[in-house]
Amino acid sequence: SGVWVTSVSYHPTESTRMMMMPPHAEGIRLFTHETGSMQNGFYRTWGMDHMILQVFRDGYYPKEEEIDLTTRAPTTKDILLDPMGDVRYWVNGTVVDKEGTGIEAYVEAYDNDHPLLMPISINTEEDGSFSMQILPGNYTFMVSNATLMTEEVVVVDQDLEGIEFVLEPQTMIFGAVTNTTGDPAPQILLRLEED
Repeated sequence: SGVWVTSVSYHPTESTRMMMMPPHAEGIRLFTHETGSMQNGFYRTWGMDHMILQVFRDGYYPKEEEIDLTTRAPTTKDILLDPMGDVRYWVNGTVVDKEGTGIEAYVEAYDNDHPLLMPISINTEEDGSFSMQILPGNYTFMVSNATLMTEEVVVVDQDLEGIEFVLEPQTMIFGAVTNTTGDPAPQILLRLEED
């Protein structure tokens, strides 16, 4: 048996999607309940103990809040969603290797202030050039291809021209650990350190 969470949002929106879930238990979510709000913003869902409520709506920043339902008493939780606004800025640049040669890569922009927001991602052109339009904010750009990668934080508060991401080599190492008789040696800790 759970507890009903009943409320009316400050911004009544139809088709708002909400997820109710407990915090991770050993990295696994044991329960998830998804619902929505009515046209007047009213929603009702249920849960127990400490729950996390995530709210998603097109045109608004997603929101996540913790709710304590340990008392089992009905709880009211109004949710104010912040509109994204209409301002978008262009981020134009090039992805290059260590020698400065433009190379193809995959560019992802993660909004550091809104971690539930899906990243914006694009593939560069063959010469490494890219152009993307994003909301203002503080972003972590993760740029990679099959063997190269970089990560940089960029504040986007105006159109940005000439951004250059220099990819660094990364190498995948894989294999098997065996003992002296050639049998697999499970549960071995491997550590890779720089010279």
